[in-house]
Amino acid sequence: MSLRFIPMIVLIGMSMLAPSAAHAVCSLNQTLPYHYPAQRMDETLQDFAHHSGCFVQISPDALKDHQTASLHGRYRPLTALRRLIRHIPNLRAESTEEGLLVREIRHRT
Repeated sequence: MSLRFIPMIVLIGMSMLAPSAAHAVCSLNQTLPYHYPAQRMDETLQDFAHHSGCFVQISPDALKDHQTASLHGRYRPLTALRRLIRHIPNLRAESTEEGLLVREIRHRT
């Protein structure tokens, strides 16, 4: 192999890496189309994070045995996330410097 082909191989290899690094940037003011059926929360939030570009922080305990509501329409990411979890009384969504957070609210007894 001649040396002139080495840069081309490196560029091809780097271009194959680019799509995985080219996720959307989280913009809390941009509306995006969302189309989710009611389904397991972990599946929805993983797809939501990829689609919106917003990192979603949530504890594993908060994911347990929950299903998101269906969501269809154009929303800002925080509004969309709040609508997805609207029927789960002890979860609240909020924005952070890193993206979005789903917080578990513990009610006093």
